Amino acid sequence: MTILKSFVVRFGTELLIILLFIFVINNFLNNAPKTIHADGIGYYDVLPSAFIHHDLYRAEEPFVDSTDIPTRYARINSLSHYVHYGHYRLNKYAVGTAVLQSPFFFVARALTPLEGTWNDGYQKPYQRAIFIAALFYLFLGLVFVRKLFELYVVPNCFVGFCQLILVLGTSLVYYTNYAASYSHVYSFFAITAFIYYVRVYFERPHLRAFALAALFFGLVVILRQVNAMVIVFIPFLAGSFSLLINGIRALFKNPSWLLLGVCCIAIPVAIQSGVWYAQVGKWFVYSYTGESFNFLDPQFMNILFSYRKGFFIYTPVMFVSVLALAWFVFKKRNFECVTWLLAFTVITFVLSSWWSWFYGSSYGARAYIDHYTFLLLPTAIFLSGSIGWLRGATMATMLLLVPVNLIQSWQYKEYILHWTDMDRVGYWKVFLRTDDNYKGLLWKSRIDLNEYDRLETLELGSIVINAHKPWAYRMDTIRNWTTLQPIDVIRVELSNSFTATNHAQVGLRITNSSGDSLIHLGTVPLFQFAESGCNKEHVGFANFELPKGFLLSNERVMIFVEPRDEQQVLKEVSVVHLRRKQDQAN
Repeated sequence: MTILKSFVVRFGTELLIILLFIFVINNFLNNAPKTIHADGIGYYDVLPSAFIHHDLYRAEEPFVDSTDIPTRYARINSLSHYVHYGHYRLNKYAVGTAVLQSPFFFVARALTPLEGTWNDGYQKPYQRAIFIAALFYLFLGLVFVRKLFELYVVPNCFVGFCQLILVLGTSLVYYTNYAASYSHVYSFFAITAFIYYVRVYFERPHLRAFALAALFFGLVVILRQVNAMVIVFIPFLAGSFSLLINGIRALFKNPSWLLLGVCCIAIPVAIQSGVWYAQVGKWFVYSYTGESFNFLDPQFMNILFSYRKGFFIYTPVMFVSVLALAWFVFKKRNFECVTWLLAFTVITFVLSSWWSWFYGSSYGARAYIDHYTFLLLPTAIFLSGSIGWLRGATMATMLLLVPVNLIQSWQYKEYILHWTDMDRVGYWKVFLRTDDNYKGLLWKSRIDLNEYDRLETLELGSIVINAHKPWAYRMDTIRNWTTLQPIDVIRVELSNSFTATNHAQVGLRITNSSGDSLIHLGTVPLFQFAESGCNKEHVGFANFELPKGFLLSNERVMIFVEPRDEQQVLKEVSVVHLRRKQDQAN
């Protein structure tokens, strides 16, 4: 009981923030039913591969030639995270995330019976275990944030404030919950621990701090190799040019320290090398085959300010740290100002030079998450030394940005923010919108009508639909529709005012001739028909795309409207049958 009490007293702030995080998830963002998905599968799969499916080691038996168990590598072949490397399949993702997840995986493994399917290792207990793992490393990251900020003599109240901002005001809230299997929260912990021990070392050079910094640097590397660039943080963390030189001199005066540091780095790196060797028979490989950096064309402004994935657009609280540098200049802390800006520039240059600078389908500029502690450090120092009114205004602004981050995280999960194709118009169209009508709005199907033939058009005129009483029209009762011809799109056009509060749904339903077997069903909120904004009368449309090669013969085709809560007046309703020109030519 005494140990528990001591733990709570010592880590009370971090525990309260984690509890608040869980409260926000349970009552607003909702728990993610699946935490192992997309890229997260690649980071995690080394665990089920090695300890459940036993298909990790294949360096001496290329899977393409293996005949001992014909289906042995079928699971790996089905996963896109394994790339071709000679005669082998290689998991392109670094092993560090799986290393940190392993204790939680083994607990789930002990409690979950095997089913004898490829899905072993991905059942619900494993999904929950990975969420708990992410939560645990978020907690540890916050502990090291406090320890680091205390070295800069930041008062506890501002430390707690910055910890709260990190958890609820940044993308950590998304990548600890919905994307808990991704590497970012684990890298956040490892890099924070690394820069803490680097700072400790420069304050008073000694072997223990240097060895731990080296060990965490090795962990940082096997979490994401590109994060080896955290060494650019070192001058800022030294605090001054003289302390930087003193720290370097101490290493050269003690060559055994350097040797021990190399060994500490090698320990985690050896784990990665061992996994590579088990998979392809080589100790060192470049696993991202076909993907690379383009340092001659960095997307510097895009990665910072683009509506697509811009860092300061989707994590605006971090912009405060850039503004805080003015305070560093005012206080004549020029060395720290210059070295922080240099480190930030290098990070941004490298990250923006990746071939996919927006890092695929993801929320915000996720590559920056790993470096959040370093990026927020100037803000913590500024808050602890600035005058009252300026400090209050800064904190109030950052707090106001917390709900913006939470709402946008929720929007991304609910298909309101687009995963890859956000732009200025789309961003402001859905800014802070949480109504169901906005779900999927930016995914609206758009086609180039020049690529299609309008084979037939059915004019329905104006339709008045009573509130709470669905309306439907059987199009197949009109026999002038072309039969036995491929149909690509059925387009519905109509005129309405498209008010944002209108919850009516327009849908297309196709069944077999007897009506007892569903072939296709699609619904679109009437609000999403709008093309010229809402609350004004104009013609809008929705495209219902059908399965490729679909033939309309004896099927029942029905257009329906569910008014939901008010009478609907739809004018100039028409239904158009479209077919791709190239298909018709063929």
